[in-house]
Amino acid sequence: MSTPRRPDQLTDLQLEQIALDEATPAQPLTAEQQAQIEALRTSSAEILARYPAGPQADQIAARLARAQAAPQRARIPVWLPALAGAATVLAVVVWTGRDRSQHPIDPRSGGDTIVAKGGAAATSLRLYRQAGSQIEPLASGATAQSGDLVQLALVPGPARYGVLLSIDGRGGVTLHLPASDGEPAQISDGSGPSSERTELRLPRAFRLDDAPGFERFFLVTAVAAHRDHLRVSEVMERARRLAADRARAPSAELPDLAPGLAQQSLILRKDAR
Repeated sequence: MSTPRRPDQLTDLQLEQIALDEATPAQPLTAEQQAQIEALRTSSAEILARYPAGPQADQIAARLARAQAAPQRARIPVWLPALAGAATVLAVVVWTGRDRSQHPIDPRSGGDTIVAKGGAAATSLRLYRQAGSQIEPLASGATAQSGDLVQLALVPGPARYGVLLSIDGRGGVTLHLPASDGEPAQISDGSGPSSERTELRLPRAFRLDDAPGFERFFLVTAVAAHRDHLRVSEVMERARRLAADRARAPSAELPDLAPGLAQQSLILRKDAR
């Protein structure tokens, strides 16, 4: 049996909102609450000092922010509490755990995600789920349920432009990036290894709807030389064609993509309840 929350007790979200000056406390804060808020502000300042918002990050964030306006088929788009604040303007320091002072760690561990180290980066599509205060990476084939809160991410690798979409077991198709059937999103400016290895998480998470069977996510990309081959409307048409084929939709690739385009996908299996 859970313990009832006292009237003067604030949730983690309320403390974060007050620390970010997005909310005003309804009553005087206790000494403990004031200390927690100051700790949040100090951690946020440390993150901003560690990862200053350079021109490249500003451009990426501006492009990804357009995804906020994308229609979400019967879904409930939400802002995650940890996505609030100036630190997330970078679109590379997002969805952190409660301990914001921790150092960046490997993306597969589900903590802070900044830059993968090592040799040449490969283009990759990633998926995360929030479970309480924990963030967990989801491998292709993982089980999910209607109402799960998930967030999409990608690592550009050599790709410069991308289209990110999903299909589901009901035959629906949703465009996640860019915001509409216009120009593909520029996911890297090709400025160097750091740009290619930086994980970019879409600035908005969403809840899975009740479409049965599965939810499958596709990332279609092009290098600079094949930019003109990547047309959002054509990729969406191929996705609709595949989604309509219920037998092939869970496993087949998007058909008949233009030459020079690459694709990859992740699938979540829906747990029937």
